[in-house]
Amino acid sequence: MIDSLITFIAVVLFFVALFSKELANQWETRWQGMSRWYSLVPLAVLLSYRTMKANYAHFESVVSKVDGLTADLQAERDRFQQPDVSLSWNWPINERQHQRFLGGTEKQILVHNRSKEYVYNVQLHPIELGQGLTFDVINEIAPDAQLPAVGRWDDSSSLSKNYVYFFARTEEEGTGKGWYQPKPHNRGLSDSWFKIPMVLTYQSHGITWEARFEFVYDVGEESCFTRTSERRV
Repeated sequence: MIDSLITFIAVVLFFVALFSKELANQWETRWQGMSRWYSLVPLAVLLSYRTMKANYAHFESVVSKVDGLTADLQAERDRFQQPDVSLSWNWPINERQHQRFLGGTEKQILVHNRSKEYVYNVQLHPIELGQGLTFDVINEIAPDAQLPAVGRWDDSSSLSKNYVYFFARTEEEGTGKGWYQPKPHNRGLSDSWFKIPMVLTYQSHGITWEARFEFVYDVGEESCFTRTSERRV
């Protein structure tokens, strides 16, 4: 801003002196009557301004680096403090042997508390497809315990129906969102599968935590969850 102002004043003075010789002569006469040391004043002002501007720019750069390091340090601390809660595609432990005997492939979404402390208000956020797939809040999960996330859509739920009844009706919409994609191989019952971003939040010691996953839903054996990030909310 200051640079622009100085440049503007210099240009105005140049054109005034160029087109008004009388005014230019008056300025010259007055200038000759002043000490030559006054010519150093604008130079000193400009030098001081440049120095302060450079110092402030350096200060901002240092503050930005410190803030970045502080954020990185906090994220690293959070990584060690955050309880390890994950998602998996499986049957509840008490049903696994029976389901394997029957040869079932459609499993459930399980929330696994792999930490050594209780977690509370566990919420898997909705999947925005069709009329929506929402999940019941889990009040608490004990250390090293697994509980199913009960999904609900229309008048149905994962307690009585497989998820295929929901996803089979949303393939076109999923394609438009980039969530229903061709497989990189030809295994399974279909040549495409869903890859859906999902968010899980939960609380521990009064702190709310978030973990993000990519849910690969494939009609068959290859459905899975991959953790993509985690943080304090």
